[in-house]
Amino acid sequence: MRNSGAPRRGCKVLVLHLLLFAGIGAFVLVSMKFFQGCPIRHLTGIPCPTCGVTRSLASLVRLDFARALHFHPLSLPICLAILIAFHYKPLHIGRRARDIILIATSGAVFAVYIVRLIFFTIP
Repeated sequence: MRNSGAPRRGCKVLVLHLLLFAGIGAFVLVSMKFFQGCPIRHLTGIPCPTCGVTRSLASLVRLDFARALHFHPLSLPICLAILIAFHYKPLHIGRRARDIILIATSGAVFAVYIVRLIFFTIP
């Protein structure tokens, strides 16, 4: 008899994390009413590579795609990479593919960061 608990457990964990992401999204929307800007930027004076992702995701929730791209063009790929990092097994993605996706996403985020710094386009 085969143990069918492992795939079911993986799906439960995936749903739990999706609900967690939704809760974090709701928290972000509420907190954006009270706080402005990036805490790292306020502390150091230097924007971080993911500066604008939170505002971009909040814009996506409101279906304002142009504004989301303005804040950070890679907000969705970053979220997908985080999802894949934690759920590559239930999604049937191999470790090597997961690592390639994470390295490519990190490289893209860094490249966008450098371009945005050079052209002073970090909001």
